[in-house]
Amino acid sequence: MTPTAPDSQPLAAASIAPPRRQRRHQQPGPQWSTRTWGILLGTLAGSASLAVWLSQQTLPRVTHAEAMAMALNIEGANDMAALQPLVRFEAPPAVALQDLGIAPAGPAAAILQWKQGKQYTFIGTRTGAEGPRLLFRCRTEGSLVDYHELRLERFDDKVLISDLWSMAMGGWLSTLLAERARLAAMADFAPVMASVQAAKDGASQDAAWRAVPKAYRHSATLHVGYLQSLRPEVDLARLRAAIDEARTAVPDSLAPDLLVVTTATTPAFRAGMRPDVPAAIARMNARVADDDFLNQILTQLMQ
Repeated sequence: MTPTAPDSQPLAAASIAPPRRQRRHQQPGPQWSTRTWGILLGTLAGSASLAVWLSQQTLPRVTHAEAMAMALNIEGANDMAALQPLVRFEAPPAVALQDLGIAPAGPAAAILQWKQGKQYTFIGTRTGAEGPRLLFRCRTEGSLVDYHELRLERFDDKVLISDLWSMAMGGWLSTLLAERARLAAMADFAPVMASVQAAKDGASQDAAWRAVPKAYRHSATLHVGYLQSLRPEVDLARLRAAIDEARTAVPDSLAPDLLVVTTATTPAFRAGMRPDVPAAIARMNARVADDDFLNQILTQLMQ
C-alpha cells in the first residue's frame, strides 16, 4: 500500500476553482404603478380637454351699457376720422360698380353718407347672438331714407362695429360686398353692366337694364339699383311688378318695401302705390320696431 501524506488530496480536488464573474447591478428605475399611470394619463387628457374648452370659449357678450356708449359715440362722430376707429370690418376687394345701388366700402362710409345733410337718429336696440345691436333711422325733412342695424362685437378689450345692415341697400354689407366681388369675377358680368353704367338718360338706362339677365337684376347686390331705375312716371305698373319679383328673388331684403313707401310719398303716385303700403310698413316695422314713426307715415299715406 502506497503511503500518502495525510493532508494531501487528489489533484482534481486540489486545483484552484476559477474566479466567479461579478455581476454589475444597475440602479433600479422608477417603478410606476398602475395608479400612477392612471393619474398621469388622466392629467394629460384633462389638459387636452381644457385646451379644447378654452378654444371654444367666446369673449363676453356686449352689454347694454356698452351698446349705449357706442350709440353716443356714433351720434357725436361727424367725419371719417371720428367714425373709422369705431369700426372693425373685413371688406373684400373693391369693385367699381358705382351708381348701381351698390353698397359703400364699409360701415363707416355708410354711416357718414347718411349723416351728412340728413337726420341720423338712434331709435333703440335689437338683440343678436353677440348682444345688443343698434338701430338708427335716417330721414330728411321730407321723407324716410333708410334704417341701419349695427352689429357690435368685442375685439380684445374694445367693443366695435363689425357689420352694418341697411334697409335701403337690401342687406348686410359683408354679404353685399362678397356677392359684388363674386359677380364681378364672372366673364359675362362686366360687359353687361358696362352698358348700364354708360346709360345717360332714363330711356337708355331702362333699355340697358332690360338686357341684364334676371339672375343679375334680382341678385342681392343689384336688385336695388334695378328697382330704382324703374321710374314710376314712365310705368308704375311695371315698377310694382318688379317689386313683387324682387320680394320673391331676395326675400330677406326690405328695400322693395322701403321703395313702396318712398314712392307713395309723392302725391302723383300715391293712389297707385297705396294698396301696397300697409303690408310694406308692417314688414319694415317687424324688423326695426319704429312703431310711432312708421304709423305716422302709414296714416299720412292712407288719407
